[in-house]
Amino acid sequence: MLGYGSFGMVYLGLNIYSGDFMAIKQVSLHSENLENSSEVQSLQQEISFLQTLNHENIVQYMGSSVENSYLNIFLEYVSGGSIASIIKRFGKINEILTRKYTKQILNGLKYLHDRRIIHRDIKGENILVDNKGVIKLSDFGAAKRLENLLNRGAGKGFSSFKGTIYWMAPEVLRQGEYGRQADIWSLGCTVLEMITGIPPWSNEYKEQATALFNIASRNEGPPIPDDVSAECKDFLSLCFKSNPKERPHARKLLLHPWIEGVSSAPL
Repeated sequence: MLGYGSFGMVYLGLNIYSGDFMAIKQVSLHSENLENSSEVQSLQQEISFLQTLNHENIVQYMGSSVENSYLNIFLEYVSGGSIASIIKRFGKINEILTRKYTKQILNGLKYLHDRRIIHRDIKGENILVDNKGVIKLSDFGAAKRLENLLNRGAGKGFSSFKGTIYWMAPEVLRQGEYGRQADIWSLGCTVLEMITGIPPWSNEYKEQATALFNIASRNEGPPIPDDVSAECKDFLSLCFKSNPKERPHARKLLLHPWIEGVSSAPL
């Protein structure tokens, strides 16, 4: 078993015709997490959604099947594991490599956001790294498309509660309307996760309920370490703007001095 996804377990599989390894996300159609047909339908929508994505920095969807009351989703196998697992094995990631990873995450987010898609659960656990250092955004179980965005206003979007608390933007925790900028806040939290080796806010709030209340009410980002570069601090300060409308889009952050000069070529 490789790990857990939003709705089920992930296994390593082999395509017996091509010889390629695959990640197989297996979901029981009778699981307690799938108590009604609407949840099954949401999984089918996720498959349909994944079929539309094709980008170097997004894990590739390869197909699906239903067998013995299990839904199997076949995905590109990314051998290096997640950023979270890399941190667990090797410790915190230096700023140079963090910049390289962050640029690739931004490239993936730009691709999604240009298509009015928000991931809604950006964190180290959902970002994979292949054996050449190429980043792959994964686990789109919470992702949604911003429908009729122009009619609703550029700053508006969803109001549902999705994501992982320590990485979530204040407006999401308050269950207010949010859009692409919520992913930018989560990106900032993921940068902190990489350079500190621990989840954001974890030194401040040990309990999730406490974290939820305080992050939502404080309206400020997690503490930024003193030993990072001035450019990194500025980048993070932009990600953690309390007003979502003031947070730069992924396209603009790719032009930030901390990111712009970084090569996206494999290591």
